[in-house]
Amino acid sequence: MDKAAICALAQAARTDLEKKAHLCLQALRGPRLPGGTGLRQDQLLHLVSRRGEDTVCRKAACRYFMELAGIRYMEVNGCLPQRVLSPAAGNELPQILESWLSTHADTLDRDEIYTRLFRRECARLHQLVPDFFPKPDCTDLLLSLSYRHGAAALFRDSLPEDAWKDQIEIIGWLYQYYHLQEKNAAIDVYRGAVKMRDVPAATQFFTTDWVVKYMVQNTLGRVWLEGHPDSRLRTKMPYFLDTPQKATRSPMNPEDLHLLDDAVA
Repeated sequence: MDKAAICALAQAARTDLEKKAHLCLQALRGPRLPGGTGLRQDQLLHLVSRRGEDTVCRKAACRYFMELAGIRYMEVNGCLPQRVLSPAAGNELPQILESWLSTHADTLDRDEIYTRLFRRECARLHQLVPDFFPKPDCTDLLLSLSYRHGAAALFRDSLPEDAWKDQIEIIGWLYQYYHLQEKNAAIDVYRGAVKMRDVPAATQFFTTDWVVKYMVQNTLGRVWLEGHPDSRLRTKMPYFLDTPQKATRSPMNPEDLHLLDDAVA
């Protein structure tokens, strides 16, 4: 995994998304938009008045970044009905935009249409993966994508597809490097011991894949082997510490196991 390339992608995409969010907000301070969009415009401006422009734009940009990362991972691994950031074989436009243009007149701003299609796909994915794709809200108005350049193109072109293929850990590294500014700031301020409230910013934001496997194999895996000592699962757990079994359990079904991760973020 090319960590330098992942870091460069995260930093460049963050800069682009935050800049575009501020530009969108400036435009929304103009005339009221018609219909339901005007209502969301009012909600957004009220939110900004309470929380501040920088906070709202920064939070919205982070949300878009994670949605872009999730969609890129899903499209490369065949989890979407059509590609959102990249074209189908033999085409130049993102597949989702190509599909839309095949049934609509090409008379509108393509980037505006592309942004709407991206939002629509995120709304669809919210119904399927609500923990990763948040419910659409007024901050959707701060998203402006281009299929030719900017954050969407960075996710499409900065890394080879093999970097995304079955590499779920890349999502964690992207999130880690996206917050590199906060991490460096926390470390630089204290130049030593970090205050409790800044520990999350100064340390790892996610648990790497091998640590997750180690923990699961030596907890859940051990419990299973205590009830099924001859299970072939033992040969499929490279991080399992195969110490002599000191406990035995009655055979069980996977459905009977209940897990508690009391340290989950």
